[in-house]
Amino acid sequence: MMANSSSDRDRYEEMCRNLNMDEATQTAAWTEYERISGNFTMEGDKLHWLARALYVACRTAVVATVDGGESRGNSVSLTQILRNAHLSLIEFFRKINNWMDMVNTDRSLRERIEALERKFEVTSCVFQKYDKIFRDMFRYGGGTIESSAASAAAGTPSTGTTRSRKSKSSKACSPRELHRFCWTLYIYVKGHFPSVNGDLVNSHHLLLCCMDTFFAGALVNNRRDLLNPEFKGLPESFKEGNNYKPEGENNPCVVDFLCERYNGISREARAVREHYWRPYLKKLYAEKVLKGDEESFVINLFEMAHFHSNNKSICHEYEQFVLSKGEFDEHIFLGENSHREIGTPAKSSVARNTPFEARSKVSRNLARHFEKASALSPLTPLTGRNYLPEKEAHTTPVSNATQSVLKLQTLVSGCQRKPGSALLALLQSDTMTRPLITRPFVSRTFGSDLTTSVETRLERLKKTIFEGLCESVGEMTEFAQQRVAIATVLYYKFLELILNAERARLKESFQSSVSILLAMDVFHASVFACCFEIVLFSYNSPFCFPWIIDNLKIPPYHFYKVIEVIIKEEKSLSRSLVKHLNQVEERILESLAWQSASPLYSSLPPTAPSYEDVAATKSPPPLPAPRPLPIPVATSFIAAVATAVGGAPPSSGQASLHQPETRPKQTGSLGLFYRKVYHLAHIRLTNLCEKLEFDESFHQKVWTCFEHCLVHNSHLMRDRHLDQLIMCAVYVVAKIYEHSDVNFQRIMEYYRHQPQARSHIYRNVLLEPKRMAQPSKLSDSPSRTTRRSPRKRPPPTDGSDASSLSAPPPNSVSEKEEQRGDIISFYNKVYVPAMKEFVLKFCPATNTFPTLSPLPVFKKNQPSPKRKVSANHHLYLSPQSSTVPQRGLTPRSRMLYCFSRSPAKKLKEMNEAVAARCLSGRPPKR
Repeated sequence: MMANSSSDRDRYEEMCRNLNMDEATQTAAWTEYERISGNFTMEGDKLHWLARALYVACRTAVVATVDGGESRGNSVSLTQILRNAHLSLIEFFRKINNWMDMVNTDRSLRERIEALERKFEVTSCVFQKYDKIFRDMFRYGGGTIESSAASAAAGTPSTGTTRSRKSKSSKACSPRELHRFCWTLYIYVKGHFPSVNGDLVNSHHLLLCCMDTFFAGALVNNRRDLLNPEFKGLPESFKEGNNYKPEGENNPCVVDFLCERYNGISREARAVREHYWRPYLKKLYAEKVLKGDEESFVINLFEMAHFHSNNKSICHEYEQFVLSKGEFDEHIFLGENSHREIGTPAKSSVARNTPFEARSKVSRNLARHFEKASALSPLTPLTGRNYLPEKEAHTTPVSNATQSVLKLQTLVSGCQRKPGSALLALLQSDTMTRPLITRPFVSRTFGSDLTTSVETRLERLKKTIFEGLCESVGEMTEFAQQRVAIATVLYYKFLELILNAERARLKESFQSSVSILLAMDVFHASVFACCFEIVLFSYNSPFCFPWIIDNLKIPPYHFYKVIEVIIKEEKSLSRSLVKHLNQVEERILESLAWQSASPLYSSLPPTAPSYEDVAATKSPPPLPAPRPLPIPVATSFIAAVATAVGGAPPSSGQASLHQPETRPKQTGSLGLFYRKVYHLAHIRLTNLCEKLEFDESFHQKVWTCFEHCLVHNSHLMRDRHLDQLIMCAVYVVAKIYEHSDVNFQRIMEYYRHQPQARSHIYRNVLLEPKRMAQPSKLSDSPSRTTRRSPRKRPPPTDGSDASSLSAPPPNSVSEKEEQRGDIISFYNKVYVPAMKEFVLKFCPATNTFPTLSPLPVFKKNQPSPKRKVSANHHLYLSPQSSTVPQRGLTPRSRMLYCFSRSPAKKLKEMNEAVAARCLSGRPPKR
């Protein structure tokens, strides 16, 4: 053991010497590694874990500056560390979250590493496009890039080069040099715009602008040796003669052509070019980073007097930028060993493979890796799958991102940034404009005109979001204004949909309930926040949820209430967008709504509602398929307000939704919340029990234990995660019944396959909250939980369960600070003391076996297969049913078209037949 430790220390010190690491950072990383290795089992190469420790130490190091100040982080890039540790980027990101959980790093560092990982994912997808576009626009075969690479490797000059170093600046650039210069300039400009760096849509459009610039430069300079003669974007006049001159004073532009060919959006790309690309190029010329005339920089790019010096200057500036930020060097995608540094699976290399072909193979392998990891698309949650549209055809991450923007633009097409006539009619009705009673969350400043109050609230929300965006990115405001404008259109559209849905549900009580709803600030903020979240997700923005509700200061407990109604009422939302909103709702139900500051606790009674209290029917209690029964939005919001002021929640609209014999005992906002929580927990618990091969009887015991915890020990959920209680319930019941094969290691192994699973959920659990001056009545009371101590108690976890987590690290924080540990520590120190009295009733030796709670039963109804083809046309597709007779259709008159198999003329014949019947005034046959 000592020999291995000594060997690891020697390898670590050698790595630090190669990096020229300062002694303070080197010592801090080794000390932290020793502390963690004594409490956790770290599998794999120890040097890889040391590299992660060293990177975290580098990013948190405080270094003195020349002017006497201090800066955080030293000048060592992530790429340098990984190269010396022989660790790939993908493997680094795969385990860095585990390391941060073990050392319990602060939130700011986690966010920086998450942003760095997202940048890696975005750059990986963009580089795949870059190689493809470059090969399309420029020559890449026949002794260009390949021969240049080979001659560079051999140390011999390639064709057309001079042997003299002094005359190097006078030679024309080769395709290989152009390939590197173009990529370097792109990543250097991209790195200076945070809103572009992690945004796949904007990064793709910035690449198209870069390619357009280099193409125009090659065209204007008549570089036929670089341009691909097969490129379809070449002007006809260039193909006809050798002396090409651009028409007019403007430089040639192929942005629109590139957008059409490579899944771009012309309007978005032109905006990126005008607000990001061109201004920053001019800045580089003004600061003498690029040589030449900034007014004609397209021509200067290929001038022999400037190309090589500009290439060298940009490479130097980019290297300094990477060192200052401590990020990974995006040049690794150009290297011959890129598959090793990135970590993509490499096929057996064939000797004839050229460096360019090798890079293409790496980009394809990288694309497959991210497709499997779903890095840039949301995973399908376990709940809400009945609202998902049909899966779309296979797409790339870039095309999927741009399609999301196009679908968003289709969603708002034809709508305006002001209330429509139908919405105005709802807002200006006489019964809706009467004076309102003052309540919490209800504005006291507006008069009787609801239209004015809605618009005033919206302006205030828009201003808050706009300032938040500009403060976060610190750059151009045009894109922030565009995002806010789209969210405004969605807000008015969704507000009208919600009010129409409420009118259909509430019927007679619509006017009185909705007039109060429309005067509530939290309702308008929640609707607008949901609209803006849709915009951010559609543009693949790095501002991830819950950024929007944090910025608007909306309690998650209120925000989730608008999600389901928007998904149900807006039928044209894309599949990925519906999945994302379902994930947002799940995050609120599982953890965000249980935070200490949540208004949930003000409405929660000493004994929380059980499943039977909130179920829509008696035992056996099936829930509506497959999601909880919806409650009107007005009832949900107003009930929470009534509870907050001590009144009884209104029951308006409930009679129209439920029959008296099926009405739940607990209704209103709290009943809806707990119904959804129980539904979510049951789905996840069922999935876990099926993987562990539990029978229904054992499953019911686990559910009973979990429900008892949520009803009588709801304080255990405060600042914790629903999945933590689920895993503890599974383990404690398994221990009671002596299932020796069920330990935490096995439970977590199956849990990690669930789409919402994250390592911090079981590695970083709250053990003891921060001590408050006035603890809440719902906080854990040691005197209450330890007053009665039976002889027997649920057995704590043994060493075999801790093989992947081991014992928690010793508490090194102040007593006033919160204490955190892994789920095993939580189980032993918090869960068992709180639940032991109830759980011991399951022991066979006792005569107090508890009454088992009935398992929720969900109807497995399949969603309607009918799909709307377009939001602008009332055209639907549905599969043909074999049980429905096709009246009037014979084998000769029936038309059949099979996708991917039938010829195009079949579809043309069908269109002609439908058009003919429509012109004749007869409805087309199905």
